[in-house]
Amino acid sequence: MAVGLLRPDAGSAEIFGVDVWRATVRAKKLIGVLPDGNAMPERLTGREVLTYLGLLRGLPPAVVAERTGELL
Repeated sequence: MAVGLLRPDAGSAEIFGVDVWRATVRAKKLIGVLPDGNAMPERLTGREVLTYLGLLRGLPPAVVAERTGELL
């Protein structure tokens, strides 16, 4: 419930005052949630992995594309 995977039957769940169900993305950013079982697909290319990780961290797409090019 604390990370928004299960909805509470009653009450609420907050992280540093942020309601997990009203501001899910903001709450998860506060604690850095990475659920078990979300393994990186092995079929991704290097470019796809860097793009995925950059976007996951909230970088703008243009920055992700530029940094990916630099790193490759």
